[in-house]
Amino acid sequence: MARYFFDINGCGTAEWDDVGIECASHAEVEQRTRNLLAECLDQPDAGAYGHQAASAIVRLENDDIVLTATAKPGEPTHLRWSRS
Repeated sequence: MARYFFDINGCGTAEWDDVGIECASHAEVEQRTRNLLAECLDQPDAGAYGHQAASAIVRLENDDIVLTATAKPGEPTHLRWSRS
Protein backbone atom coordinates (compact mmCIF):
# COMPACT_ATOMS: atom_id res chain seq x y z
CA MET A 1 0.00 0.00 0.00
CA ALA A 2 1.25 3.45 -0.86
CA ARG A 3 1.56 6.20 1.77
CA TYR A 4 -0.14 9.47 0.82
CA PHE A 5 0.36 12.91 2.35
CA PHE A 6 -2.56 15.37 2.36
CA ASP A 7 -1.61 19.08 2.38
CA ILE A 8 -4.66 21.31 2.90
CA ASN A 9 -4.81 25.06 2.24
CA GLY A 10 -7.78 27.33 2.75
CA CYS A 11 -10.06 29.04 5.23
CA GLY A 12 -7.16 31.06 6.60
CA THR A 13 -4.91 28.09 7.35
CA ALA A 14 -2.39 25.80 5.70
CA GLU A 15 -1.80 22.32 7.09
CA TRP A 16 1.17 20.30 5.85
CA ASP A 17 0.97 16.56 6.45
CA ASP A 18 4.33 15.13 7.51
CA VAL A 19 2.94 11.79 8.73
CA GLY A 20 0.80 10.53 5.86
CA ILE A 21 -1.60 7.61 5.72
CA GLU A 22 -1.64 4.36 3.78
CA CYS A 23 -4.50 4.05 1.32
CA ALA A 24 -5.45 0.87 -0.51
CA SER A 25 -7.10 2.49 -3.55
CA HIS A 26 -7.56 5.71 -5.47
CA ALA A 27 -11.17 5.79 -4.25
CA GLU A 28 -9.92 5.86 -0.65
CA VAL A 29 -7.56 8.75 -1.46
CA GLU A 30 -10.39 10.67 -3.12
CA GLN A 31 -12.76 10.14 -0.18
CA ARG A 32 -10.15 11.23 2.36
CA THR A 33 -9.42 14.34 0.29
CA ARG A 34 -13.12 15.23 0.09
CA ASN A 35 -13.53 14.71 3.86
CA LEU A 36 -10.53 16.90 4.74
CA LEU A 37 -11.72 19.71 2.48
CA ALA A 38 -15.24 19.51 3.95
CA GLU A 39 -13.77 19.75 7.47
CA CYS A 40 -11.78 22.82 6.42
CA LEU A 41 -14.87 24.53 5.00
CA ASP A 42 -16.82 23.73 8.19
CA GLN A 43 -14.47 25.77 10.39
CA PRO A 44 -16.04 28.83 12.06
CA ASP A 45 -13.56 31.24 10.43
CA ALA A 46 -14.14 29.84 6.92
CA GLY A 47 -14.76 32.54 4.40
CA ALA A 48 -12.19 35.10 5.47
CA TYR A 49 -12.12 38.18 3.21
CA GLY A 50 -15.43 37.14 1.63
CA HIS A 51 -13.97 34.02 0.04
CA GLN A 52 -14.76 30.48 0.97
CA ALA A 53 -12.68 27.82 -0.77
CA ALA A 54 -10.14 25.17 0.10
CA SER A 55 -7.55 23.23 -1.86
CA ALA A 56 -5.54 20.08 -1.35
CA ILE A 57 -2.33 18.63 -2.70
CA VAL A 58 -1.86 14.90 -2.26
CA ARG A 59 1.67 13.60 -2.62
CA LEU A 60 3.65 10.39 -2.25
CA GLU A 61 6.62 9.77 0.05
CA ASN A 62 9.01 10.94 -2.68
CA ASP A 63 7.04 14.26 -2.85
CA ASP A 64 5.56 13.51 -6.29
CA ILE A 65 2.18 15.24 -6.48
CA VAL A 66 -0.46 12.71 -7.48
CA LEU A 67 -3.72 14.61 -6.89
CA THR A 68 -4.88 18.20 -6.61
CA ALA A 69 -8.33 19.23 -5.45
CA THR A 70 -10.40 22.35 -4.86
CA ALA A 71 -13.69 22.74 -3.00
CA LYS A 72 -16.29 25.46 -2.55
CA PRO A 73 -19.50 25.17 -0.53
CA GLY A 74 -22.44 23.97 -2.57
CA GLU A 75 -20.27 22.84 -5.49
CA PRO A 76 -18.78 19.45 -6.31
CA THR A 77 -15.16 18.97 -5.28
CA HIS A 78 -12.80 19.16 -8.26
CA LEU A 79 -10.27 16.31 -8.25
CA ARG A 80 -7.42 16.07 -10.77
CA TRP A 81 -5.06 13.09 -10.83
CA SER A 82 -1.54 13.55 -12.18
CA ARG A 83 -0.37 11.27 -14.97
CA SER A 84 3.32 11.43 -14.11
